[in-house]
Amino acid sequence: MASLEVRFEKISPVTSLLRCTRSDGRSLAMITPHQPGLPHDLLHWLVETELGFGDAMFGQLLRNENLREDVATGSFAGFDAGTVDSVNAETIASTLDWVDWSQAPDWRELRRQCAESFAYYHLPMPTLSESRWQALHAALTGMLAHWPGVPVGGVLEFRYPPLAEGSGKP
Repeated sequence: MASLEVRFEKISPVTSLLRCTRSDGRSLAMITPHQPGLPHDLLHWLVETELGFGDAMFGQLLRNENLREDVATGSFAGFDAGTVDSVNAETIASTLDWVDWSQAPDWRELRRQCAESFAYYHLPMPTLSESRWQALHAALTGMLAHWPGVPVGGVLEFRYPPLAEGSGKP
């Protein structure tokens, strides 16, 4: 079965390097900035794996033969940001970029804030079970406790697709 090795390396207190290496040896990398909580693409990892968005960024990185690094931007070119899963994952990850984590929001509050974002952009909110939102909240809480302790030069590694339920957690 094809798989994707996903590595987040903290290269400064506010920047990380995301490197994805497929089982066929192809590798792509890009710089990802940190928002107030977690790096944006680490949020994508948690959102996509916990909520089951298999046709978003990491699923496409695994399957798409046309992906390449864009030399000018350092981003992934050939990634289809227009799939339903991609739109859902980006809307949720972008919302989570700006959550005030010091207020310790519960899963219901995270879902409410995401619902506001979907409404603002006139997008249909995906129907997700309470257990999915709870799993995302638990994964976010765990990563928010873990990531600040990762030193500059430190790496978190994951495999896509995840081997077991909840493997997006450290």
